[in-house]
Amino acid sequence: MKLQRRGFEKQAIDETLAKLTTQGFIDDTRFAARWVESALRNGRGFGPKLLLGLQQKGISRETAQQAVAAGAVENPAEQVLQEIVARKFANFDDKGATPKERQRVYNYLQRRGFQLATIISYFKNQLTE
Repeated sequence: MKLQRRGFEKQAIDETLAKLTTQGFIDDTRFAARWVESALRNGRGFGPKLLLGLQQKGISRETAQQAVAAGAVENPAEQVLQEIVARKFANFDDKGATPKERQRVYNYLQRRGFQLATIISYFKNQLTE
């Protein structure tokens, strides 16, 4: 732990963290919810990508899953996907795109956590509208 490397005793660290948690200053659930909300709003990802990001920040898998699930209810995959495509690929035309262009866009969206079926469905629906 960073504080231990800086010379603080484990007991003092544990007591301080417990006190801060009791007082509501440290709340993983609240942090996870806000982080997911920000990530969705800024197009940083969806679903599994957000889950991994939270776990890398030290949030428990259960808390991370709850936050990602709650975020997905308020921000459905299609809505987030639409916002990312509009912002990042505004001039992309799936029907007229070359296979290489299409693959580049699809790969980008998959790296953001969207399932291929969702991506294909989104662009199919765009063509019919």
